[in-house]
Amino acid sequence: MPLNADILPSEQWITRITRQHDAQIPELETLDSYYEGEQSLSYMHPELLRRLDTRVRQVVINWPELVVDSLDERLDVTGFRLGGEQSADRELWNIWAGNELGLHSEQAHIDALVLGRSFAIVGTDEARPSMPLVTVESPFDVHVDIDPRTREVRAALKRQFSEDGDGDQSEAYATPYLPNETIWYSSDNGGGVWEETDRDEHGMGVVPVVPLVNRPRTRGGAAARPRGLDARSWRVSSHCRTRPARSPPT
Repeated sequence: MPLNADILPSEQWITRITRQHDAQIPELETLDSYYEGEQSLSYMHPELLRRLDTRVRQVVINWPELVVDSLDERLDVTGFRLGGEQSADRELWNIWAGNELGLHSEQAHIDALVLGRSFAIVGTDEARPSMPLVTVESPFDVHVDIDPRTREVRAALKRQFSEDGDGDQSEAYATPYLPNETIWYSSDNGGGVWEETDRDEHGMGVVPVVPLVNRPRTRGGAAARPRGLDARSWRVSSHCRTRPARSPPT
């Protein structure tokens, strides 16, 4: 029987999506490290690195940042036109501008290009009841459960943690997004026991979380790891080690 978001309790959705999300965090961390130029270079064995210590300097070619940022600079949203209409929709543009998405969309584009996906979440803005609240979210914080038959989002989860002075996760926050309601939970023991703190019964009939997926594939999964960069970094490092030192001209 197909899994129904309306009959599965929200706390079971937290458990289910948390398990899915945790399995993908290591891959996200790897992709993020390549963009930041902090990747662990795989062309040199860890034992060799330990023995050589600081005598060998590894070269990191940070092409991912250059390529991603160059592409992102050309991804500018200038308006929205509904199907069958000749002119741009003013109401949609007002929502876009009211949520400062001209700025935040850049964050969504970069995360999608680097990590394979990012997310936009629609909610209620208590300060502006007539204006939907649209936020851009990181795949490190948000994950969605996709119906394998319809390919639609049937539930989503946002998780956040606050650390105490010792670096231990003492407080956790979880927000499951379901087709007809959004529920906020908190936990004072890192997610061991959840307590409901708020609920928004919006009755939209759809999960208010939209994935922005880069290079979607039927097989699933995030963007491929840029392994070719390790080989290029190895060549540059080898060149630096074998090239004879030259004295400056006199």
